[in-house]
Amino acid sequence: PLPDGGFVTTFTDVTDRLRQQETLERMVGERTRDLRLAEERLALVANEVPAGIAHLDAAMTFLYANRRFANAYGLTPAQVVGLSAYDLLSGRTMEDSARFFDQARRGVQVDFEMRIDLPDGRSKDVRTLLRPDSQTRGSVTGFYLVSVDVTRTKATAAALMRSQKMDALGRMASGISHDFNNLLT
Repeated sequence: PLPDGGFVTTFTDVTDRLRQQETLERMVGERTRDLRLAEERLALVANEVPAGIAHLDAAMTFLYANRRFANAYGLTPAQVVGLSAYDLLSGRTMEDSARFFDQARRGVQVDFEMRIDLPDGRSKDVRTLLRPDSQTRGSVTGFYLVSVDVTRTKATAAALMRSQKMDALGRMASGISHDFNNLLT
């Protein structure tokens, strides 16, 4: 308002600012959609690979588990998240793998094989890879765990060894009997 009456109005053209805002909102929407698709693809791959995958923090709490890992313990992935490894894994499994978990929490990449006990009473031989999860500052915040069931592979290798031993024993017995036959002749 002016002292003598009337008023002054100032208009500002905000068309460019609105267009810029619309462009930014469209870009955010597109990137959000792309990120969602990438997450869905990653979840599909993680659930379909023939390996148990989990992510644990430094306190040994599960932050993620794929379907195969959770199913091995009779749970869903959502039920595994938030559990402590000490509550989920058997005492013997924790005891046998503690040194490997400690190394991973210190930032060392670890690969090992061991027999684990499952809640249903079964045991499996697994090859496990532990990969540290490091922040950009270099501090280790936890680790990723990938376990592959090698029970059948080990059983097949053992059967092959037994077969090779039997073959060698058969050849040796054949040679001995041939030599003995020659001596008798």
